[in-house]
Amino acid sequence: MSAFAVVVDRHGRPAPTAPIGAMMGRLAHRGEGVTIRSLGAVAVGTRHRASTPEAGGEAQAILEDGSRLWVVLDGRLDNRPEVLRALGPDPAPAEPPSDAEIVLAAYRRWGEACFGRLVGSFAIVVVDEARRCVVAARDALGNRTLYHHLDDEALVLGSEEQAVLAHPRVPDTIDERSVANYLAVRPLSAGATFFEAVRELPQAHGLTFDAAGLRVWRHWSPFGAQPPHYRRDVEYADHFRQLLEESVTARMRAAGATAIMLSGGIDSSSVAAMAAHELARRGRGERLAVISWVFDELASCDERAYIHAFTGREDVVAHEIPGDELWPLRDPDRWHQNPNMPEWNPYRSLCDAVYGRAAAIGASGVLSGTFGDNLYMGHENWLVDLVRDGRLGAAVGEVARHVASLGPRRVAASHSVRRLAALVGDGRPRRPAPLPDWLTPAGLALVAPEPWPPRAGRWAVRADQRRWLAGPAATGIAAGERYHAARRGVEHRFPYRDSRLVQFMLSIPAHQLYNAGQAKHILRTAMAGVVPEPIRNRRTPTGLRPLYRRSLVEREARFVAALLGAKDAWWPRYVRGDRGIVDPTSWDGRATDRDPRLLVAWRCISIELWRQARLD
Repeated sequence: MSAFAVVVDRHGRPAPTAPIGAMMGRLAHRGEGVTIRSLGAVAVGTRHRASTPEAGGEAQAILEDGSRLWVVLDGRLDNRPEVLRALGPDPAPAEPPSDAEIVLAAYRRWGEACFGRLVGSFAIVVVDEARRCVVAARDALGNRTLYHHLDDEALVLGSEEQAVLAHPRVPDTIDERSVANYLAVRPLSAGATFFEAVRELPQAHGLTFDAAGLRVWRHWSPFGAQPPHYRRDVEYADHFRQLLEESVTARMRAAGATAIMLSGGIDSSSVAAMAAHELARRGRGERLAVISWVFDELASCDERAYIHAFTGREDVVAHEIPGDELWPLRDPDRWHQNPNMPEWNPYRSLCDAVYGRAAAIGASGVLSGTFGDNLYMGHENWLVDLVRDGRLGAAVGEVARHVASLGPRRVAASHSVRRLAALVGDGRPRRPAPLPDWLTPAGLALVAPEPWPPRAGRWAVRADQRRWLAGPAATGIAAGERYHAARRGVEHRFPYRDSRLVQFMLSIPAHQLYNAGQAKHILRTAMAGVVPEPIRNRRTPTGLRPLYRRSLVEREARFVAALLGAKDAWWPRYVRGDRGIVDPTSWDGRATDRDPRLLVAWRCISIELWRQARLD
């Protein structure tokens, strides 16, 4: 099952099903068949698109005979064998049981505590008639979405914001605080959406609704893993490789074939290599499909040398998509807007082309290296953790190498040395991060200061890694990709967003993230002999800035100027117009893909396109 909507009447009256029909209409891209059921004071609607082999032919909600329990599950479980062993023999009526049936049996056995035992990508709603309550939960990293609205009459739950907004009691007023955070290039506040009346259940949280009201609680924490203490780098790498293999294999458990979005980087190449090896291990003669975009005119964007190094070595079916003409904002009148949020990804056309090709070749799932970079945030603490681990000789030797290549002044002023000096205090930053200087006073008033990082060992100095791996920062990006992939009939799955892998990466010392001048040290060590050496030892990533410039400065400059210069434009309320930040012609050639000017300019464009789509 791929989407649901639930309405609970607060006064115990029979919940009407008509609003459910409207809500399911907003989720048409998430599945073909629709089932609507009335469970007394609860009405449930589901859309069906099997995401695992065991879910074929399944019609949710699932009812367990005699227990007065109903469950709807969007997603999958990645630790099915462990949960089944813990449940004991015959926990579910079917062989093999679907993931939804396992969830139902787990809830019957452990109640709300069951969600902390589940690993995977899921959003779950349980109707517990015996306890006269509704319980919902979201997976540890928020790979599946769950939104809600509560008023005096009803609790409304849905897989997307637009489904909740389809209920007649839910207003669609825009939340200006979220708009300001978006234009500040910051994640939305925990639980916030772009609509005042719609809240997001945070990742790793559950929700219980009964006569006492609504209660939200945490069922998983990234701080639970014991830090591993290996003596050799290769031991860390072996552990990492095992976890990544498990993550890739779990995401290949799909109702159809799996394709890989392959760039020339080590993140996607590692995923592709492990997927190809998994297919070879199965021995069914299946060949992995890899899909890449390539460039003939914009040569600096092209990664074919690395892509071909991989495809020439592995037994895969390679698909190449010409990317020169897929610039941002091409054919803006036909640009499909996600009604739930402004577009975060300037390269939507490239990604949509991959989803379309995957669907055309019969794949139901797409795996990528997206979010791989997030695993290594906080690598600046390599010197701190070498000292903490008592590896003083390695620390001195590495500093000497840096001095020889960069010079003593640059090394003394580096983040690594500053973080070491901070150990004299409590390890926390001297002051909060400053607010963006491109915001107007009105925008600044709507953006809350970032919270202090926790005072707990390496968490204090690796706050960015924690925020991007186990916080809300990446969930909006994942939700946007899932929406657009679903429109093409495929599911985008993210091997680097696996809770077991994330927990491990948050617990290891930072000298495994960076070593001898290279980031991603643990991945490079783990991939020895797995990916081609030119990819494994690659130091410089390829950016897509020339494609971005082709759009905003060359092909679509007139459209951008008219859009941003409109008298009723939103962006001037939040972003200062005197910094040149929204004037593409003022950018110099030194700007990188992560330059705030490029990010803010795109977000100003995106917020205006989203506004226009809503008005239309």
